[in-house]
Amino acid sequence: LFYRNLGEAVRKVPNGNPVVIGGDFNARVGERNEETAAVLGRFMEGQRYPNRNGQCLLEFCLEHELVVANSFFQHPPHHKGSWQHPRSKKWHELDYFLVRRRDLSRVCDVRVFR
Repeated sequence: LFYRNLGEAVRKVPNGNPVVIGGDFNARVGERNEETAAVLGRFMEGQRYPNRNGQCLLEFCLEHELVVANSFFQHPPHHKGSWQHPRSKKWHELDYFLVRRRDLSRVCDVRVFR
């Protein structure tokens, strides 16, 4: 339901206008590979495979010609993770900015500030 509603909102944006979506998607999108190359940049780190929310996010991006802007900018790990696991103390990247692929050149940077 969330992605269906979000998709309806994206479709309402006139084609010439940029789309920028930022949010806590609670998603692990996995690493860039042949399947995800249209959505993820070179700097996606973390789990090797996406979780269920990550798969939904990737499919949404593919359907709407969006990319995960975070993954196109190189930063040290402490500027990528937005949530820390309470036991392992490992940081995870779960929050993302999505933009239309054609508008990616308009994005200067995406990183976490803590």
